[in-house]
Amino acid sequence: MFYPLELLKPLRWFAINPGSQFEFYPHLIAFFSFLFAVAIVLFILTKLFKLHPFLKRILKKIPGKLEIFALVGFLLVIFRFENIYYLSMRIWYLMWLVFFVWYLIHISKELFVYPTKRLAYEKHGEGKERDYLPKPKRKR
Repeated sequence: MFYPLELLKPLRWFAINPGSQFEFYPHLIAFFSFLFAVAIVLFILTKLFKLHPFLKRILKKIPGKLEIFALVGFLLVIFRFENIYYLSMRIWYLMWLVFFVWYLIHISKELFVYPTKRLAYEKHGEGKERDYLPKPKRKR
């Protein structure tokens, strides 16, 4: 049975070998498979459709990061299933979750700024792409 107060004990998070009796295998495998599928779909969509330059720049980074998160998640599940000491600790799942939430917040901030950048881009006109390119280095 699941006891929520057990989550507050540090001994539970830092147990060297928590055992292979893990009820959430199917749920985690399904979630990591979903992340991998989303990464593949986003990769294909960015290649097939012509997107706005800012949106393309944002969406271009996402598939690679999602694949990394999915593969690390699959590795964590395999480590837990095989009872590998230190690598099957529950703290790794917590760290994975913290990094994943941080990445989602970072991407959502970029997506919220996208409409203002697009309006500024359209306001200045399509012919001023040079304003968004890096400046050449000055010679000394």
